[in-house]
Amino acid sequence: MSKFNKQVSDFSLSGRVVQILLKGKNPQILQLITTSGLYRIKLSKRLNYDAKHLLYEGVEVRVFGEKILNLKNFKVKLKATRIILASEPSVRPVKSPSSPTKSQPKPAKILICQKSDCRKRGGQAVCQVLEQALCDRGLHDQVKIEKTGCLKKCKLGPNLVFMPDKAHYTRVKPSDISEVIEKHLASTTT
Repeated sequence: MSKFNKQVSDFSLSGRVVQILLKGKNPQILQLITTSGLYRIKLSKRLNYDAKHLLYEGVEVRVFGEKILNLKNFKVKLKATRIILASEPSVRPVKSPSSPTKSQPKPAKILICQKSDCRKRGGQAVCQVLEQALCDRGLHDQVKIEKTGCLKKCKLGPNLVFMPDKAHYTRVKPSDISEVIEKHLASTTT
């Protein structure tokens, strides 16, 4: 967009943080509720640290930045350049259990290729042995088996990937399953 197609001015808003939207691990968008409505504000890169470590849902803030008006379609975009905490509540809210934190490990998942090359090399038998081994250990509710398409190592099939470790296994035989489960899921069984 050329500089002739936009109009830039400053803005200042006070309100309560409703949500912080992430891109990867970095905060990118701040949703702010004010007396005049809900605003969606893009965070500048230099605000990533502040947003990640100081802001959370429910905190009162004052946001300063640029208001960019596109003169072609008359859409307004807000970009924050500075954020000030308006008040510090006495109790910081606890994150909901649905959002993973460092103290909550990601659930275990096993990806197993079920495309033709892996199936020809014994992928279906490996899948059945894997399901049985998880049931025998009482892990069928805690570990999800996901049958996938190609894992890009067709000639080395059957292929498995343990998540969240992202550990890849090729040429897996049914007799290897017990050892692989012990290696990756030993902490889950205790």
